[in-house]
Amino acid sequence: MNYNEEINCDDDINCEAEINCDEDINCDEESTDVGTEEDAYSRPVDQISTNKQTDQSYSSPRNRRQHGGLSVALDEIPASFVEMIKASNEQTRVLCESLQPKGNEAGELYREVKPMGLSVTDRVKALRLLVANPFYAELFLTLDNEEKLEFVKQLIDESSKK
Repeated sequence: MNYNEEINCDDDINCEAEINCDEDINCDEESTDVGTEEDAYSRPVDQISTNKQTDQSYSSPRNRRQHGGLSVALDEIPASFVEMIKASNEQTRVLCESLQPKGNEAGELYREVKPMGLSVTDRVKALRLLVANPFYAELFLTLDNEEKLEFVKQLIDESSKK
């Protein structure tokens, strides 16, 4: 019985194989139909792939333009940085010049104090006080001759009281 069962199994397998063959035949027939359907579908797929190629060819110039624009922008960046640095350097120079005391301010103060008729001691005191306080020096240089003399006398008197 076991042998018969095995034969039956073989028969079943063969039957199944035959059924599979029949199905394969049917599949082939269906595949012909499907092939026709694939042909029907292949046209839109071809059109889609053609559209993709068209899109790629269309996007390539667009991408080239974008890359071209990017290239131009990247070329302009160094020039704009150079301009910014030049402007910054100019502003820094002006700021530094305004913060630095005038190099010849002491000489100018001396030329203004000397003709006032003060003693040497008073002139030296006046010049020390003026050079020590830039605000006083700037104010002194803006005054006329009579005001300068009075201003220097007051500075000397105030310093003598301390």
